[in-house]
Amino acid sequence: MTRRQVTVVESNLSGEPAEEEVTFTYNGVAYRLDLTTVEAKQFQEVLTPYITAAEIVKRRGGPRPARTANVAEVRSWAAGNGIQLSPTGRIPNEVWEKYEAAQKPSPPQGRRRAS
Repeated sequence: MTRRQVTVVESNLSGEPAEEEVTFTYNGVAYRLDLTTVEAKQFQEVLTPYITAAEIVKRRGGPRPARTANVAEVRSWAAGNGIQLSPTGRIPNEVWEKYEAAQKPSPPQGRRRAS
């Protein structure tokens, strides 16, 4: 027996078969819409005057520096230091920062002179 599974993507607005996916960000929230070609054109026509008048804003902060440790090392270190993490998923930045701080060598202690 042969099976064939077909996925039909429907417009979020009309429920008709969608031909285009439109993504956009508004007030810091990213959105995705599946639209027919006509709906996508209407969407673009409505936004065009606003986009044309708007100033492009570059992303703040720039890219994050690459992490040098692997996730398993950080999870193991966290467990050994009483920090509870889920076994999978994202490690919070504060845990990464604590791990990285703990890996830095301690500054050398000055020698005391005998008096």
